[in-house]
Amino acid sequence: MTVNYTCRPGYVEQPQISPTITCLENLTWSEAQEFCKMLQCPSPPSIAKGTHDSQDLEVFPTGMVVNYSCEPGYSLQGQASIYCTDSGNWSLPLPQCAGGCGAPPNLTFAELTRQYRNQLEFAVGDTVSYSCRPGHSRRPGVPQTLTCLPNHTWSEALEFCKRKQCRHPEPPRNGRVVVLTDLLFGSAVSHTCDQGYRLVGQSHRRCEILGRDVAWTGLPPICQRVVCPAPQVQNGRVAVPKPRYTYGDSVTFKCRRGFTLRGHPSSQCQGDRRWHPAVPVCEQGKNQLLGLLALHIPPGFSPDFSPAHSPKPKLVLFFLFAPTTLRRTQNFFLSFMPLFTPRR
Repeated sequence: MTVNYTCRPGYVEQPQISPTITCLENLTWSEAQEFCKMLQCPSPPSIAKGTHDSQDLEVFPTGMVVNYSCEPGYSLQGQASIYCTDSGNWSLPLPQCAGGCGAPPNLTFAELTRQYRNQLEFAVGDTVSYSCRPGHSRRPGVPQTLTCLPNHTWSEALEFCKRKQCRHPEPPRNGRVVVLTDLLFGSAVSHTCDQGYRLVGQSHRRCEILGRDVAWTGLPPICQRVVCPAPQVQNGRVAVPKPRYTYGDSVTFKCRRGFTLRGHPSSQCQGDRRWHPAVPVCEQGKNQLLGLLALHIPPGFSPDFSPAHSPKPKLVLFFLFAPTTLRRTQNFFLSFMPLFTPRR
C-alpha cells in the first residue's frame, strides 16, 4: 500500500523526490524522505544609500519581514518594510533613499581632491575638499571645502584660490609695455615702439605656467630704428647720398643733364619704411633741347630810325636758344618788323 503526501503551507516539493511512503511486508512504513523543503526568499535586495536589518541572516522563510533605513543625510521614501511572500519573492515596491547632493561643482581655480573625483552622490552634511589648480595659490583664511546642505545643494564656493601674478615686464628700449587687464595668470600684455621704430618679435605675451610658478611667454621683443631703402631715381641721383637712411631723413633729387624732374624734388623716410612724397622720375625734357632761330632780313629793308643811303646786303642772323627763350626771342624780333622798310 502506498500513501501520497502534500506539502504543508510554507513548504514546497523537492524535484525528483516522490512524496510517498509504502507499507512494507514487515508491517512497517518505508522511510519518509524529505520530499518537502521550507519555502524561502533570496537575500533581501539592496537599495542605494540604505540598508536592512537582516544582514547577518542566511535563511529568509515566507512571512519574514525585513526593515530598511537610510544613511545619514537621506530620507526613506515608501514603506520601510517588505516581507517574503508564499511564492518565495519579496513584496513590492521596494523603498528608496532620497536626498543629498550630486557631484560637486567644477571650479576654474580649484579641483576636487582625488578621493572625491569619481563620487557622484553625497549625503546632507558631507564635505568635500579642493586643491588649487596650477597657476593659482591658496588664499589664507578661506577654507577649501564645500558642504552638502539640507536643501540638497552645495554651499557657496568662495574663491579660496587666487591667481598668481607675473612680474611686470621690462619695456623694450625705445618702446613701452601696455598692460591690457592686469599681470595675473592668464592675462596678456602688449608691446609697442616709439615713432620711428618697428617691433621685432611677438607683440603680445601671456602670463602662463612655468614649472611651479608663472612667467611671460616667449622672448621680450625689441624696437629697431626704421630704415628705408635707398631711393633710386633712373637718370638722376640723390643730391647728398648717405650709406643708410633712417626714419625722418630727408633727401633731395637731381636729374642728369638733358632730363627734367617730374614730381616732388624732395622726400622723407616714413615709419612704414616708405618715402613720402613718392620718389620722382627724371624724363627727357623738351625744354632742354636747343633751338635754332634764323632771322632773315631781306635786302632793301632798313629800320625807320636809321638813314638809308645805300642798299643793305642780305643778312641772315642765327641765334641759339632753348625753346622757351626761342619763342620769346621770336616774338621780340617780330615786334620790330614794322620798323624795317624796303628801299625803293
